[in-house]
Amino acid sequence: MENGNRGANCSYSYLEVILQALSTYKQTNSAFKFHVYGVEDRLGWPHMGIEGMSGYEQELKELSCSLGLEDNVLFHGFVKREEIDRERQGIKVIMLIASLHSDENFGMAAFRYLLNGHQTVLTHWGGHVDLARNFKERVDIVEVDKGEGGPKVSHEKFFDALVSAVAKYPNSSNTQIPDYYYNLTAEYKKIVDLKKISGMLPLPEV
Repeated sequence: MENGNRGANCSYSYLEVILQALSTYKQTNSAFKFHVYGVEDRLGWPHMGIEGMSGYEQELKELSCSLGLEDNVLFHGFVKREEIDRERQGIKVIMLIASLHSDENFGMAAFRYLLNGHQTVLTHWGGHVDLARNFKERVDIVEVDKGEGGPKVSHEKFFDALVSAVAKYPNSSNTQIPDYYYNLTAEYKKIVDLKKISGMLPLPEV
């Protein structure tokens, strides 16, 4: 298992939710490793004017130990995407994302994993909703709750989704790309071509 926030970890990644879910999971199955990639970005919630706080990564490490996960959770820091891809070649993993980050509106990290046939557990947030609709067998979605301070992710719901993903994991080898994305790509190409013809986009130099 590994997290999907390869570039940066921050409070809105909600990695503590994943750790709490893994702690519950470990009660019946201790044979797993959770790989955490990325460094603390301290950006906070820029769209909401909330500054980030340092120390999140250290808090995660301390929480991991207090939950008895020190042998299961590995913090790698920043690792280039190409290196991770090489290490994961020929290996199936389950990607876990509890994030409510605005950048998840694109969902590209999860999309890359799905294209390689991996299972995913994703929050019902941004682009993840689209992925859940089109990769039904490879996405277990976690509904986002409404809390007093805004949206939040329940570790109990995350645990339920994790158990579901693990059950599917032995048979997850489908790397077929849904037709929806081929059609979307074709439609995008048409729009770009039309803009080039109309002069809205510069034509490439020959």
